[in-house]
Amino acid sequence: MDERVDELLRVYDELQKELAEPELWKDPPRAAELRRRAGEIEQAALCARALQTAQSDFQEAQQLAQGDDGEMRE
Repeated sequence: MDERVDELLRVYDELQKELAEPELWKDPPRAAELRRRAGEIEQAALCARALQTAQSDFQEAQQLAQGDDGEMRE
């Protein structure tokens, strides 16, 4: 699943990068197409980013819980 999430985010980030280019807006049909594609995957990309953040936070919490610091485990 991580590969699919990574690919989704890569595509979304690429679309956002392209949409930020001023030159793109000289070609309204292309700009509209990119906006449409970005809009189609935006919610999924935001959820994927939240998933990655939650996974990272969970891993950090596990590491803290397994650490040598007895105070953190209490």
